[in-house]
Amino acid sequence: MKAAEQSQSLVTGATLMVPENPASLKLSDLSPEDFYAFNSLTGVEFNREKHGTYSLNELVLELGHLIERDTLRKVELKMLEDKLKQEFGIGQNFSLVEKRNNEIDHLHQELEEVLWRKACRFSDKDKTAIKSMFSLGRGIDHFDKVFHDLDLQSFNAFFDEANSYENRATLIENWLCRKEEEYRKRVNLPT
Repeated sequence: MKAAEQSQSLVTGATLMVPENPASLKLSDLSPEDFYAFNSLTGVEFNREKHGTYSLNELVLELGHLIERDTLRKVELKMLEDKLKQEFGIGQNFSLVEKRNNEIDHLHQELEEVLWRKACRFSDKDKTAIKSMFSLGRGIDHFDKVFHDLDLQSFNAFFDEANSYENRATLIENWLCRKEEEYRKRVNLPT
């Protein structure tokens, strides 16, 4: 009996969170200011005569997938700001939306790109792992030991140079393939 009462209270509690009657607002129900604000979003162009019967809830839901999150956040903050001004009588210069200088945004983007490029570089641990894979089965006899030491010196120099380019993985892969082919064709000791 108690379990039935608890499940009933949970169902009752859950229905309190959802409004009894869903909003049935249409686009034509918006005030002229709200309609203008809605149309001022990037990529949005509605006409009251053509689109007035569209459900506002569905439009907002669909636009939420197309409009970037930062724009949605600004609209939500603006709506909250207007509500706070109205309810608490806050002055007109009150603002929740911050507007930063564009130069700061560009600097942040540039720094993010530099950090992203640095993070993509191979580390010394990666270099050691590639060298150990390259050295697998190499340097067993005297003939190959001489070549192997030269190949490792060449790899170190090439790796340091290639690591500064964006296509570093492709460059290193091509170097390894070229060395494998060279290894198969060797017949004489280096001078």
